[in-house]
Amino acid sequence: VAPNRWCVTRQDLIEFRCLVKKHVAEGRIAPTELDPFDPNDADVGPCVHTITKQLIVPVTEKAGNTSWALMLHPDGLECDLFVTHCWLEGIYEFIDKVLNSWPRGARHAYCCMLSNPQNLDIGDLLSIPRESPFALALMSARYMLVVPNRKCSIYSRIWCTYEAFIAYSESKFIFVARPPLKGALRRVSLLLALSFAAAIGSGAVCAHDDRKLGQWSLMIAASALCCIILESCLRPCRASQVVAHVAVVFSGIYAGYTCHELYIALSTMANYGLHGNIALEFLGDVVWAPALCVSSAMAEADRMWGRQSVEKGCNLRREFSGDLRDAKSSVESDREHILCELESFGHQHRVNLAIEVLLTSGMSTPTLQAAAENVGLLEQAGYWNLSITSMIWVSWVSKALVSILYVIETYSVQLAQHEESSKWEKVLVNSLCLCLPLDVVAEKCNEDPGCLVGGRCTIGHARLDMHDLEVPLRSSYCDPIEPPLEPFADWHFWVFAFSCLQALVWLGRFRRQGKDKRGFA
Repeated sequence: VAPNRWCVTRQDLIEFRCLVKKHVAEGRIAPTELDPFDPNDADVGPCVHTITKQLIVPVTEKAGNTSWALMLHPDGLECDLFVTHCWLEGIYEFIDKVLNSWPRGARHAYCCMLSNPQNLDIGDLLSIPRESPFALALMSARYMLVVPNRKCSIYSRIWCTYEAFIAYSESKFIFVARPPLKGALRRVSLLLALSFAAAIGSGAVCAHDDRKLGQWSLMIAASALCCIILESCLRPCRASQVVAHVAVVFSGIYAGYTCHELYIALSTMANYGLHGNIALEFLGDVVWAPALCVSSAMAEADRMWGRQSVEKGCNLRREFSGDLRDAKSSVESDREHILCELESFGHQHRVNLAIEVLLTSGMSTPTLQAAAENVGLLEQAGYWNLSITSMIWVSWVSKALVSILYVIETYSVQLAQHEESSKWEKVLVNSLCLCLPLDVVAEKCNEDPGCLVGGRCTIGHARLDMHDLEVPLRSSYCDPIEPPLEPFADWHFWVFAFSCLQALVWLGRFRRQGKDKRGFA
């Protein structure tokens, strides 16, 4: 079986983690002097060296000295993902990071501790680095996943730097693995609850006297927006957390005021039987209120992800000098072979650049590589901002939905005007053309039969004064109105419906995007 087929699946890693945990609980994997791990720790666990010596080697020896991957899949699996690490991380930490960062579209992964036969001497296969199992598997993979650890930079190891060079030269998508973000959902939920509480308080104030907030509503919305943008620009710290909380409160106040005004408008129309375009009147408020509330809560998740990315960068730079000649290897001959190959082709500078792009940008893609060569390194270019993305997307969908509602409301208003236009008659009052109900016109015409002129009823000031009217004056649709088009027959409706569909498709594509989310956004 070719080395590029020595792969395991995502489910294999999940089952391997459970097996390790079981062996640790039974005492079959025990702490050593070099690895005094805590058996009760479920987050880090024993290091890869310990797992290889106490679990992988004994089990695969009984299976014929094959690798763990070929023991599970004798015919091999095509390589989609190459995992690079330096064996000093805990096994739980390692598997959790890989599973959490597993790219969409990748099915099988090459992981050296599971893929290589640990009972055999493969030194001859490593004498030519370009033809080693690592290089062959990496060249056939679509993605490379870098797994940092807390003890040292993986790029202080010569094989990891060589793998980074191959991935860079082959234009692979390189990602840095990160652990699951614990507590993010709980914190975002708490901030949404805080925003809801601020909205209730704002609505209560408006119910008493809406003029207190009415004149400040736009200023409050602008302040919330500025806080969200400011938080996205700040590095994760206590100040950015305070800014995020202020944005949540301002967003809730603005949402409460918007809901109060919308309720007043709807109740007034219902009580008096009026027709109007509520969507047009409150279009901006209805669009921005939910967008600000959602994005301000997501800003806290951005802050936590930012803090995590800073920690990843520190782990990758720890003990890394920036020069591959300082990298070490457990086998000195491997180091000499790699340095000899790179020096013969003059690739040392490209290797250092590949690693620096990854450390600075957080990921490496063909686009980022081209940008680095042309304009320099782009800091944190591999990370995308959830709060800004969610605010723009919610605004996009809200605008489309409210516009659809506007088309429907316009149809209902025009339909009401068409139905009522036959019940009104044009009259002349004080030289003003007004519309009055037919029964009022008929009553006045009976009192003065000569008021009909040219088929229209003209009632002068002596017979009918505007102040005598006890019915509402309608001056907007005196003449008969053509029946309106139904919403489905209005092309505007389909334009906005397509916009909603486009936003939903974009969200699905973005969620399933396994390569460069920031570039796609």
